[in-house]
Amino acid sequence: VVARIEHPNIVGVYDCGNLDSGFVYIVMERLKGRDLAKLVKAKGPGTPREVASILRQAGAALAAAHGTRLIHRDIKPENIFLIPLSDGGFQVKLVDFGLAKEISADSALTHSGTIVGTPLFMSPEQALADPMDFRSDIYSLAAVAYYILTGRFLSNESAFAKILADI
Repeated sequence: VVARIEHPNIVGVYDCGNLDSGFVYIVMERLKGRDLAKLVKAKGPGTPREVASILRQAGAALAAAHGTRLIHRDIKPENIFLIPLSDGGFQVKLVDFGLAKEISADSALTHSGTIVGTPLFMSPEQALADPMDFRSDIYSLAAVAYYILTGRFLSNESAFAKILADI
């Protein structure tokens, strides 16, 4: 499904299949840079201008994925990759669609009952294994925005921590 999305802010997937040995393979675009989690750990929070650029590009990637009815379900700093550009800027690539789910045309929501994703960045409905839709990815991107602006996790300072504690 990800291979169908051709967007400059989504990692390119060129091929996939099964080998005779039974192993599954994916051929993807090779990226040179580092993920957002490593950058924040090394340099601290970003400037408002840097964060705006990251969010604009990551948001465009999510819009493209959502346009194909695909929910990422694991938006977190580790899955937002930054590639340095020669002009001093960077290009964002959304990676790791391993937990992604395609929503069929006849179903607007994912099924409830299974928790997938990274707790510190997942939406409350995702944490509670309730039905979710594209808005869950947007919530997760907002949690990432908070983290890269402050260096702190949103869930440590909100009622969301209580939801996680009650699970």
